[in-house]
Formats: sequence, C-alpha cells, structure tokens
Amino acid sequence: MLHLSAAIFCLGFLITRCAATTSAFNASYDDEFTIPAKGTLTPVGVYKGLNYTGFDVADTALLNQSADGVIPHSDPNVALSGRTPRSVSSQYTNSKTKSFALHSWYYGCVLSAKQGVASTAKACNVTVTGYKAGSSAPVTKQEFVFTPQQAVDLMNPLSFGEFSSKFTNLVNVVFTVTPTTLTSFVIDNLVGTTTSK
Repeated sequence: MLHLSAAIFCLGFLITRCAATTSAFNASYDDEFTIPAKGTLTPVGVYKGLNYTGFDVADTALLNQSADGVIPHSDPNVALSGRTPRSVSSQYTNSKTKSFALHSWYYGCVLSAKQGVASTAKACNVTVTGYKAGSSAPVTKQEFVFTPQQAVDLMNPLSFGEFSSKFTNLVNVVFTVTPTTLTSFVIDNLVGTTTSK
C-alpha cells in the first residue's frame, strides 16, 4: 500500500510539473521603457512571453518618436514598426512559451517621417499571417483595413479588429503592410493567450 501511495504521489507530481498553463495577456506596451530623445527608439523585444521583431516602443505624446497622428487605445505607448520583417513569435532563445493565440487588437498606420517631425495618420491594409510549429506554410491569414476618420492635421483613433478562431496554437505571426512606401505600422492592446512549455 505504501509503494502504491508513493507511486500515485509521484505520478501526480509529474503531471503537475508537466501540465502546460495558459495565460491571458493584453500587450499595451505602457509599462515598456522609452527614451525621450530625437532619433531614439527602444525595441520591444520579448514582451508578455512573445518576441517582437521589427517593432519599437513609441510614446505618441512625443513628436520625436514618429507615432504622432494616431491616438493610442491606452496611453501613452504603442508598438511602432517602420521596417520589415515584422513578426511576433514564441520561438526565441530560452522561450518558456510553447504557442499563443490572438483574439483582438488596435492597429493603424502613420506616414513615416524623419525623426523629430510630426507625422499624420495614413490609410493602409494589414495582412496578418499565422504559422504553427513544424510548418513553413501558413495555417491562417486575415486582412485588416485602416482608414483615417479625421482630417490630415487631426489625431485619429486606432481601428479595432478581432482575429478569427483560427489564430490559435501559433508559434509565429507575420504582419505585411501596404502601401510599403513611407508607411509605419502601429499596434496597441494586442490581446490573446500564451501556453507555456
């Protein structure tokens, strides 16, 4: 009986240790550090268990960080990308995230400008492509459209979008923005869940 009890205890311990956990996240970027200096942007890097490639943290209240022209959903920061490739991934060195799902977000585009020059909102199309582990072929793709509602010289709210139910169990998501010329891409409050390894 003693051996059986010990075996049951050890089995329960292993199951507890090996069971993956799912955690909800809301990537607002507001707790990320920014450097308020001209020509200086801070890469997002690893945030909420996911690695951002091609994205910087920008404070929209600072004209020298080129995200002016749009209103963040949550003040003061957004994730800003003026370069490619643009992606969010669970696959990086020492990652503890097995996969992730995306549920909703706020997004938009601004006219790329030289650092130190105020920008304006710009219409754009965003294609979000999702990949699962072990596959180089995408498993899902969704199109989003951003259309400024205000005049050129006024601040525009970011658009709200919801991802389809297919955006689950992913390891990598790639963002493609058109037009590509003089377009910077803005994200705020990316909501989803991560599953641990």
